[in-house]
Amino acid sequence: MHYISKKDILSAYQILSTISQDPTLQGATQAVSALRYVVGLDMFCKRTHKNVCDTRDKEDLKVFQEQVGLICDVVQGYYTSNFYLPLKQHNGDYCIGSNFLSAGQVDKSAIKPDEIFIYPKRGGTPLLHIQNRKLISQKAYYPNLDNYLDTDLKKAAFVIWLVRREKISGQEHSLYETISKCLERLISQEMLAELMPNTDLYKNQLSSLLTGFSSSPSLITQEDLEKLFHQSSSLKPSQLIYFGAPGSGKSHKVAEDLAGIDRENIFRTTFHPDYDYASFVGCYKPEMRSEPTWEESYTLDELLAIIPNEVRVGENYPVEKFCLRHYRSIEKLNISSSQKNELRVKILQAAKNSDEQQAEGKTIQTATVLAGAALGRYLEDNGILSASGNSTAIAYAFTPQVFTKAYVHAWEHPNEKVYLVIEEINRGNCAQIFGDLFQLLDRKDDGTSCYPIRADKDLADYLQHVLNGDAKRGIEGGNLCLPPNLHIIATMNTSDQSLFPMDSAFKRRWDWEYIPINYSDEVKSGQFVITINDKNYKWVTFLKAVNRHIRDLTHSEDKQMGNFFVKNSIEKEAFKSKVMAYLWHEVCKDEYGTQGNFFRSYEEEKKDVKEFSFNELYEEVDYLLLQGFMAYLGVRAIGEESAGEENE
Repeated sequence: MHYISKKDILSAYQILSTISQDPTLQGATQAVSALRYVVGLDMFCKRTHKNVCDTRDKEDLKVFQEQVGLICDVVQGYYTSNFYLPLKQHNGDYCIGSNFLSAGQVDKSAIKPDEIFIYPKRGGTPLLHIQNRKLISQKAYYPNLDNYLDTDLKKAAFVIWLVRREKISGQEHSLYETISKCLERLISQEMLAELMPNTDLYKNQLSSLLTGFSSSPSLITQEDLEKLFHQSSSLKPSQLIYFGAPGSGKSHKVAEDLAGIDRENIFRTTFHPDYDYASFVGCYKPEMRSEPTWEESYTLDELLAIIPNEVRVGENYPVEKFCLRHYRSIEKLNISSSQKNELRVKILQAAKNSDEQQAEGKTIQTATVLAGAALGRYLEDNGILSASGNSTAIAYAFTPQVFTKAYVHAWEHPNEKVYLVIEEINRGNCAQIFGDLFQLLDRKDDGTSCYPIRADKDLADYLQHVLNGDAKRGIEGGNLCLPPNLHIIATMNTSDQSLFPMDSAFKRRWDWEYIPINYSDEVKSGQFVITINDKNYKWVTFLKAVNRHIRDLTHSEDKQMGNFFVKNSIEKEAFKSKVMAYLWHEVCKDEYGTQGNFFRSYEEEKKDVKEFSFNELYEEVDYLLLQGFMAYLGVRAIGEESAGEENE
């Protein structure tokens, strides 16, 4: 018995990463997802002797998850969505629930249980059927796998990956026959015929990939994959701003990007008008700090000898503080007033504060020493200070904020991707918040900053203290430099762009991706309904109509509402407070009394159009006003649409 060698498995993995044209891009997982679900379903059918997987049946779902896991599991607790990096964390289901069952065709099939849906919908290359949340194997579609594994090399690599943990026997046969017999334990004959065509070209490709075997299964590590793709030298950090209308799904897109990323590697913040550099980077703040005390008994010479170790260079050292700390030693010394004066002068000298005039005045000097010692005794007697414990005091210390925390974490974990997420980036004054940090956003090919900047003293001192080992490069020479694994993702509402305009120097350091409004009924928002008394309206139908009016009125798309402006179906009161309030205050308020204002209601009985204000929604029979508003926009209630009107 043998197993495929780690070298061959990794070579196969690298070939499979080319299934997507660029696995580093967003959305590069679709082809791999289609493969893992159709092959996983075939493996399910092979194991259970069924042709249908009912995802509502716990046992069926468990077996299906296990089969998909055999395909995409890489490292313990992590799976691949693109045969590349980074790996994503799973909770036992390989994100089948969030990425497959709760979205798209599967979820839609529960709404229309009698209808058969084709998966995947896009691309014209279906692989299986879905009906009422049941996955139905369609072997007639198996030839369509050629559209996903479009070369014999990719097919051979996929086969090697599928049998990577399987025992290989029958070396008396040809290599092709040996692997074929191994694979047929997992999949159907029909699937086998597609993945292992009986041609010389395929056999040659398979032979070229299988160069060796091992006596035990090979365990792939994340380090193996990082070396395979030379991640440390080719890591391209993302510096991306998602922008679009309010509710278009920008934050949801960020959540999709970070699915499977360890929460410890994600740092979030939200900009607002009062947000500043100190809020972003950090500053000195007061804190309660425990200070150690000593129960040792020192001689006078010993006391004088330890002073330099307790004094910060260049700072004055309060005599009373020293005497408080070492009050027990001073009490035991039973020294005379002159000796106490000598002690005070020595303290002042050791602390670089040898003001001769202050060193005069014997009464004051002696009192200072005695006061410190007496305070120490008082604190101990009252249980506030223990000679063998800690005392609590207010002190000032540098308190790091989100940027500094992400910066430190990234330098301390160089092999992990770390994300700094900034929501509503344009609601804060970016020039003020980033300060000279914006210079760091220029990156070299290796992902580090082109132009390191000098850290201010407080930040530099903090970083010098917390960064150790190789992470010290994060404050090398007192300079800041972004590491290659620190990614910054931000969101921005186009409707807020005038709050704090961004200058060109800042903008050019980011990639920008527009998130369009999705009017499709295939996404969750497509099922939302607006209920106004006895009438229901489709949210996306209303959205199309009102956004058209917003665009016509403002000559811009900035004020339009996104499909997730509301999070679910809403009734009259929520519609008034959320949607109508936004339309009035952001779009129509200043247009009241003009021809452009679309805050108007059509009265069916009078065949008349009435202009109204937001306040009138709370004075009249509001449902009639709102239903008239829908009529004015041309939005008909569900059941009242003419054929094909809904999708216009």
